[in-house]
Amino acid sequence: VYPESARTLVLKGAELLLNPSRIRREGVEPWHVYLRARALENRVQVIGCNVVLGRAFNGRSIAVDLELDEFRVARTSEVEAGEEPGTLTVELDPKRLEQERRERLGNRNVGAYVL
Repeated sequence: VYPESARTLVLKGAELLLNPSRIRREGVEPWHVYLRARALENRVQVIGCNVVLGRAFNGRSIAVDLELDEFRVARTSEVEAGEEPGTLTVELDPKRLEQERRERLGNRNVGAYVL
């Protein structure tokens, strides 16, 4: 869920980001925030798969999609799995965000942050 990794993958053509993880119970909420942020920053759908292992690792995998309102303001919509082992089925269309992604990446000011 590192911003640089997500941006690099999207710049190289990724249309969907998958984040297999081992996040402890206490860190799941912040992890969900990071996944939403990567989706918004890059105009890409994100799937975070978390392990269910005893009491410490409680799953709660998530699929993050983006919805655009009439003013093209993006908001996230999520489907979250529970704390038991199982399967989460979602329908995503990465091509739906292609135009938004191209515009977002095209508006970068690379000269402002090149080292």
